Amino acid sequence: MKRRSVTRVWPLLLLVLGGAGALAIALAHALAPDPAPDTGPNWPIASGLLTEPSSTVVTTSAMSRPDDEIDQVKKLAGGLQSNLNYKNLNGLLLSACESGKKGNAARDDLLRTLPMLDPADPNQARKAHFRLADLTADPHEGYHLLFEGAYADGSGPALTIRFRVYVDQGVAAWCGVGH
Repeated sequence: MKRRSVTRVWPLLLLVLGGAGALAIALAHALAPDPAPDTGPNWPIASGLLTEPSSTVVTTSAMSRPDDEIDQVKKLAGGLQSNLNYKNLNGLLLSACESGKKGNAARDDLLRTLPMLDPADPNQARKAHFRLADLTADPHEGYHLLFEGAYADGSGPALTIRFRVYVDQGVAAWCGVGH
């Protein structure tokens, strides 16, 4: 009889331990903090594997701005740099402000400033590398992000683009470009 009672206890003990383990895992997932939000839902921002980390130069004009606002601008700068390096026009357009998305204004601005972003442009196939040269605060509102770049083979003119950036309700977006 002793042997039979021991064989009944082991399966019951394993069942209880398995249930306790499953309960512990379920509670750990339920009580874990939510992950930090991404740059946006399903935004195809190019991978930074071939891109150097953005070494943001923050000028003294931006130092008086709130740190969380500057952090949002730096985060946007990293995405813009990556998308510039991969000539990802759609990725760049996703971070444009709402008024820039209407009527293709942002797209037209980008293609006018950097024609190589156009898939039909002969320079589109050439590799280019951009780096963030400067982050400055506009005296009135917003920021300027200046990116400088060159073609990988060293030929052609220097590439520059300046994004005008605004932070609205904790989200940074660009709204206008120039040289």
